[in-house]
Amino acid sequence: MTSRIGVDVGGTTLRVRRYPGTQDDRVEEPTGVVGGEAVAERIALLVGQLPPGERPSVVGIGIPGLVDPVAGTVRHAVNLGIDGAPFPLAGRLSRRLGLPVAVENDVRTAALGAFQYLAERLPEVRDIVYLSVGTGISAGVVIDGRLHRGRHGIAGEIGHAPLGGDSTPCRCGLAGCLEAVAGGRALDEVVPGGAHQLFAEPSPDQMRRDSVADALARALYVLAIAYDPDILVIGGGIGPDAAPTVRKALAALSASSPFGEAVLAGDRVTTLPPDAEVGTAGAALLEPSSAPADDPQGGEQS
Repeated sequence: MTSRIGVDVGGTTLRVRRYPGTQDDRVEEPTGVVGGEAVAERIALLVGQLPPGERPSVVGIGIPGLVDPVAGTVRHAVNLGIDGAPFPLAGRLSRRLGLPVAVENDVRTAALGAFQYLAERLPEVRDIVYLSVGTGISAGVVIDGRLHRGRHGIAGEIGHAPLGGDSTPCRCGLAGCLEAVAGGRALDEVVPGGAHQLFAEPSPDQMRRDSVADALARALYVLAIAYDPDILVIGGGIGPDAAPTVRKALAALSASSPFGEAVLAGDRVTTLPPDAEVGTAGAALLEPSSAPADDPQGGEQS
């Protein structure tokens, strides 16, 4: 198997791993920078810190924001200081590293990693939906083993569907969006101790916890109906903590009708262990575009 490198870029942590490889073939450090040029430089630095090994055939990168995988650009990665202008991340890094580079949205790369993890253990699995509950909320969809992006590249963007059940305003301009009532950024503003504490025992706000769990359960129900996957995975920074409460809300919701019971029959909703490392694993599966965006600066810092 040819060596590949997967990079998972988060607002807090940046992870790099070589596949195939051992536990030594990895680097994990604070992201620690903002802005497209600084992020590109940081990725290149950490890739260079991997132990010596076979020259990789590709470096795949999962990163938040609106990603054009054909052009290899990213924009609106707010937590990374990348604004609305497309930043040519693939072009910048390909010049720096001398390697082909592929870029995709981080939730979609995690969905690919989750699919690979499940398919290796359950060969009958062909379709999954990966719901990422973290700072924001989004889903990645894999159909027949392939990532499904949709016509506008927004398949699975359920965070901005009005499933919150109230009039809470969302930064997208709508009200009652799932992300506005159940996303980590929103919860950190109103929950003592932050979003993670909401699902601890005892919860600092039981009523809000139940409301958030109900909203996430409705999202999973909608995703199950819309895509009818073999398995739905709850992931992201908050998702695994929330999963037990969400499962209870989902059971109550699906039990309210025979159709609901059929849609979510069996153990179709699951979480994955941390050692699955779906972010880097999925990034390593990406294929580079043959036509990345122009890099007029030749990879030099501006």
